[in-house]
Amino acid sequence: MPLTPLFGHLETRRRLAKAVRAGTLPQVLLFTGPTGVGKQRLALWLGQLIFCERAGEEP
Repeated sequence: MPLTPLFGHLETRRRLAKAVRAGTLPQVLLFTGPTGVGKQRLALWLGQLIFCERAGEEP
């Protein structure tokens, strides 16, 4: 089942993707903020990025 697209968070996504590529992603990340800003969706996006089977493709 495809996930809802992630809008915004461009700088955060760029930094997380860079850390994944460099192998420097921390073992633990805490996503905080008000309800409805996309914390859960961003975490799901990151999971897709980490476990994607197609190298070089961003979810």
